[in-house]
Amino acid sequence: ISACLVGSEMCIRDRNDAYEISKVVTTEYNIEGYPDNRFIKIVNDIKPEQVTLVPDAPDVVTSNRGWKKSDIDLDLSEVISSIKKNGSKVSLFVDPTISMVDLALECGADRIELYTGTYAEFFKKDK
Repeated sequence: ISACLVGSEMCIRDRNDAYEISKVVTTEYNIEGYPDNRFIKIVNDIKPEQVTLVPDAPDVVTSNRGWKKSDIDLDLSEVISSIKKNGSKVSLFVDPTISMVDLALECGADRIELYTGTYAEFFKKDK
């Protein structure tokens, strides 16, 4: 089960939903979001099996890109290390480039999720 805590609250209407869902999930629970203080508090409280870090600004309705080296203004290694101390695996939602796969490895991410929007646009053009 994945709960996406984007700023628009399109996926989850209320941050308390993440806590309520955690009480009933009997399979792997993944919480996705931008690693601001509010998000970090939620994942530290819940300790889900997986945490997926996305680069979404607070006004984004749904993820529209992956992490890029050029826009990383926080220490992802420190964030990932902190989350992993609670036993959660960490995934980075990245643009599909070798440099971002390498960065995810360097930062200590356990997994990656690839942003496929670019592929989808090419797919539509090739039809």
